[in-house]
Amino acid sequence: MIFIKNCFGNYISDIFSTKEIWFYGGYQDVKQKYRRTRFGPFWNTIIVGIFLMGLGPVYSKIFGTDLEDFFPYLAVGFVIWIFFSTTLNENCTIFQDSSGIIKQTNVSIVCYPTRIVIKNFFNFLHIILILPLIFLLSGKNISFIMILSLPGFIMLIAFLIFTSYSLALLSSRFRDIPPLISACLQLLFFFTPIIWEESKISVSSPILLSILKVNPLFSLMEIIRSPILGNLPSINSYILAFSFTVLSFLVCSILHYNFSKRLSYWI
Repeated sequence: MIFIKNCFGNYISDIFSTKEIWFYGGYQDVKQKYRRTRFGPFWNTIIVGIFLMGLGPVYSKIFGTDLEDFFPYLAVGFVIWIFFSTTLNENCTIFQDSSGIIKQTNVSIVCYPTRIVIKNFFNFLHIILILPLIFLLSGKNISFIMILSLPGFIMLIAFLIFTSYSLALLSSRFRDIPPLISACLQLLFFFTPIIWEESKISVSSPILLSILKVNPLFSLMEIIRSPILGNLPSINSYILAFSFTVLSFLVCSILHYNFSKRLSYWI
């Protein structure tokens, strides 16, 4: 019990003690990347918008669905996917990329993966600006139910913070993990309801749907997207999303407590 308490306390204290570093560091990363560009981070909005304008009509024809319903569904899912996949991919090599700073400073290493999460969250805030336009084009009404997506966003960010740290630490020890994660994320795209709808799988193959729900992003996606589209998520989705978030925190805390001091020898 004392071991578990020490694990959790150690990680949480390090997160809060470095909050200024990872928050303002993430903001500065975005600012520096788009310095001297005319549109700045709004380039993310433009690029994703152009991609969705081409992808939406094509896939609605392929799957035989109405564009008015499919377009917002695809747009919300794809925007969440970009945030999720980009964050995990970048964090796999964050400790190697920051090895010089890590070896020369005494700052807690938890701030480096968290900084990447915050950086991509700021980019995400710019990308979601395309959603009102897509809703307008699709004739989708805005509902107060959208507020219910906030707990989902909080759980998604927490899950990414914890999982990113675990992957970053493991990737520093085992250098084959980053390409493996990259390959798995490509596969995960097709295992997540982004371009396909859950309702069609549940009717044709309920067993397959149960297997696909082992994917953490499946439930996290539903509790965010459903309220945005004016639907109420199921209680099971909230339970699964919360369980995956807690599990990622447990793994992250234990890894931090046992292996964080060995990082300088791995990088």
